[in-house]
Amino acid sequence: MKKYENILFDLDMTLLDFNTCEYNALKKTFFSYGVEIDGEKHKTYAVINDGLWKRLERGEIVKKDLGPMRFKMFLDYLDISEDPSVIDKQYKDNLSLEAVLMDNVKETCEKLSKDYNLYVITNGTDYIQKSRMKLSGLNPFFKGMITSDEAGFPKPQKEFFDFFFNKTKADKSSCLIVGDSLTSDILGGVNYGIDTCLISDNKPSGEIQPDYYVKSIDFLINLLQQ
Repeated sequence: MKKYENILFDLDMTLLDFNTCEYNALKKTFFSYGVEIDGEKHKTYAVINDGLWKRLERGEIVKKDLGPMRFKMFLDYLDISEDPSVIDKQYKDNLSLEAVLMDNVKETCEKLSKDYNLYVITNGTDYIQKSRMKLSGLNPFFKGMITSDEAGFPKPQKEFFDFFFNKTKADKSSCLIVGDSLTSDILGGVNYGIDTCLISDNKPSGEIQPDYYVKSIDFLINLLQQ
């Protein structure tokens, strides 16, 4: 296998269990409104949220509008009359305190940090992601984090990666992107000419193809040693 110096990790559903973090933050947010968030409500919210993030990746909406839009749609579903911007801020503050790790992440990152420069590249909101990384205990293993807020553009857009390489001065031929999203992490790497590794239960079969594929992050160690 090609030798790499830098590994660029997505954050949510790659290092941190976003599904659990999101569910916990929603429950805390809506508790004060007397609304219990169950599995079905969470699923509905997740579909709304994911659809809007896909639109952001395609450049159809801007990030400042995403939060209020998703909660306007979710509040309509719940039939609740509240200010979606207020609830979005409360949710984000709650989410910033959620840092549940995916399986085997800490051990894997600790091992990899001995031989590679590790970075986080994320479309998440700057203050939320920095807080969650600090709470996760992963910061000692990473050289830094680039957020879409800081870059001014989300993955997979070219400008996001321009910002990363201008800031880190890394050589893109020495980099490997590791993430769970075909449309964000993998497509961004493919379009920019960076090698990619998808973490997924299922091998991708569509047009967007990673260079490598593993079922969980701990398999990354063996892959890199090949």
